[in-house]
Order: sequence, then structure tokens, then C-alpha cells
Amino acid sequence: MSAVLRSIIWVQAHEYELTFDVGGTKRMCTCTVLAQDGVRFVQAVPDFLSTLGISPRSVAAAVLAFDLVNVPGT
Repeated sequence: MSAVLRSIIWVQAHEYELTFDVGGTKRMCTCTVLAQDGVRFVQAVPDFLSTLGISPRSVAAAVLAFDLVNVPGT
């Protein structure tokens, strides 16, 4: 199954809505950027990122980069 990340939209501080095109079907999830002991990570709901034809790490990296430029003081 091929998937393309179409958009990342800011919802609120550290929360983003992602839209994917998965084989012609639109799928959406909400990603929240969390931190524990100084390590930032992404939690997706619903968590279907690992089932896509793209790297979940690449998606997480995109969300983390987006978060760095959209949240003041980070």
C-alpha cells in the first residue's frame, strides 16, 4: 500500500492533524509531541503509522520539526 503525507495542520500547542493519501483514500490522525526526560517523541491517535508504506520515523521527524518552528520557546 502506498501512502503520501499530504498535510500537517497545527491544532494547538504540541498537537497536529496529519492527512495521508493511502491508495486513493484519505486517512487522518492526530499527533501529539510529548517529552520525557528531555527526549521528545510523537504519539499518534489512531496509531496506524506503522501500517503505512512510509517510514513512521520519517513522519515523526516531520512532526517534530514542525513543532520546533510552531511553538515559541522551544
